[in-house]
Amino acid sequence: MAWRNTPRHRTSIFPSDIEILSEQTADILVCHEAPKPHPSGFAVLNTLAQRMGVKQFYHGHHHSFDYSTLRKQSQYQVINVGFEVFVMKQDSCC
Repeated sequence: MAWRNTPRHRTSIFPSDIEILSEQTADILVCHEAPKPHPSGFAVLNTLAQRMGVKQFYHGHHHSFDYSTLRKQSQYQVINVGFEVFVMKQDSCC
């Protein structure tokens, strides 16, 4: 599909992508968009994370949001990269 390679759609996730990814397993899912219950989130990403068996879901750019209710209901943790700080201890590296 030539239209998939247009600048507008280079980062889009299409239904066929979801189908393919749903058959994979991963510990971490990284996505620009947020899952629900974020007001700007997408429920299909929650479903994808569950099907893949992820433990952590990282997403970017959205405003701060409290995911504590989701943590109680799902097997994965959601982390908004735009608002979290990650520090690696020197002794845990490599």
